[in-house]
Amino acid sequence: MPNYLWIIIVVGAAILLAVGIKVVAFIIAYNNSKKEKESEKEVSNKIESSTNELSTLFGSSDNVESINNSSSRVTITVKDTTKLDTKKIEEQFKDVLFTGNKVVFVVGEKAEEFSNQLKNKIFK
Repeated sequence: MPNYLWIIIVVGAAILLAVGIKVVAFIIAYNNSKKEKESEKEVSNKIESSTNELSTLFGSSDNVESINNSSSRVTITVKDTTKLDTKKIEEQFKDVLFTGNKVVFVVGEKAEEFSNQLKNKIFK
């Protein structure tokens, strides 16, 4: 068999291999994006359900002065700390700090969504 046929066969095999790798990479990327979207929906649902419960644990909306978020934290400033149900808040959230008249939740990248949902539920 002439050398140029071997070269054509090798180049053709390399092209087929490259196309196969691209197809597999596309399938993996598609599945990962699909899982990410499902995961984001789950996180949003968890945030909504936790803010529903949490919004009642600060006494009343009159007791909440402000709700602010910064990067990964949500800070709620209250007027009267004795109206807080700290036990239930701590049960519901592992990463919560009580400092003076502030309650700080370490939420992560969804802090803004968490903050907005709390504001909607508390200040409705």
